[in-house]
Amino acid sequence: MQHRSYLPSLEQEDLLKAALWEPSRALLHWHAFKAKVPFDDIDYGSSRLLPLVYKNLVAVAPDDPFMGRMKGIYRLTWAQNQRNLNQLTSVQKLFEENNIVLLLLKGGALTLSCYQDYGLRGMGDLDILIPPEKAELAISLLQSVGWKAQKHFNKIYIPIHHANAFTHNESGIEMDLHWHLIGQRCDKELGKLFWEHTPETKLGTTHCKTLQATDHLFHTLVHGTAWNTVAPIRWIADAYWLINHNEIDWDRLSKVSQKLQMVLPIRDTLHYLLERFEVKVPEKIISELKDYHCPPWQIKEYRAWNQQTRGFFGVLPLLWVRHSQANSTQSTLARSWGFIRYLKQWYGFDHSAQIPAHLIKKTIRKIKKNLQGRRFTTHSIGA
Repeated sequence: MQHRSYLPSLEQEDLLKAALWEPSRALLHWHAFKAKVPFDDIDYGSSRLLPLVYKNLVAVAPDDPFMGRMKGIYRLTWAQNQRNLNQLTSVQKLFEENNIVLLLLKGGALTLSCYQDYGLRGMGDLDILIPPEKAELAISLLQSVGWKAQKHFNKIYIPIHHANAFTHNESGIEMDLHWHLIGQRCDKELGKLFWEHTPETKLGTTHCKTLQATDHLFHTLVHGTAWNTVAPIRWIADAYWLINHNEIDWDRLSKVSQKLQMVLPIRDTLHYLLERFEVKVPEKIISELKDYHCPPWQIKEYRAWNQQTRGFFGVLPLLWVRHSQANSTQSTLARSWGFIRYLKQWYGFDHSAQIPAHLIKKTIRKIKKNLQGRRFTTHSIGA
């Protein structure tokens, strides 16, 4: 398989196997990882796996010199997750009073319904999903009770944005409010697929709705392939747990992937899990996804979605593919003019004339950053 930015290095793969595989096998990979990576040099993306390593190996390697430090990370994760999820109960109550149904996503949902241990899977923020027709009301309600929006209310354009980030003024807890599950497909009708069956999971003394396990897996695999400055390898642990601790409807996963035209990330991630982590994926599904014909625009979108092809122009190629496909019946000239309006809505500008200045500033920052990096490299070589 061609290497992509969301796949782990060989060292990170050892760490993942130490966290996920049967303890006697996992211990061998833990020793291999330690031999190559000093504990204090573990990158942040990899460090998020340490609670899983601790829980998996504490019984077979209680005297490991780093077991105590990993136990501390596990306990800190437990406390932070308790704090975050306790904050969710007040949001859920507020929404219920205003006839807004929410679904818990990502780390919070997996902690409650899959890992079932507050210490195993950290979450930097809360993620919730609501129906798109309730988005404006939900944003207004959150702001009225002390949540500060990352993007101002009138800068959000519901049809092309999929979420808005909030920070609680008192606690500092962060929360992403989604009205579309994934940013690539901001389509109200397609989004209804994920509301077909929404099981409840226990949240403190109450319950909270969430996605079914198969849809959690779809979301995990798609979101995991996104470019990120932090190594996004945690998607592997999440997918591994979802597949090994739940009944996955593989036919549904295949159908949803095709209907949302997201076959490429699902196909590649499942193939990787099967090949490198011995995850049991039906051969029928692998073959079905492999035989699916992906049009050129999906290939371009997928390439733009991960770091391997995201270079100097940043997110612009991804936005162009998304806009161009949505307006494929128009002429190239019409799509180009329409793209200016699309960027205005995407960035939340008041006027299209603000776009050139914004892009020029971003270009200058990138040039300066690249020059600084070259100077640092030259200085290091000279030293």
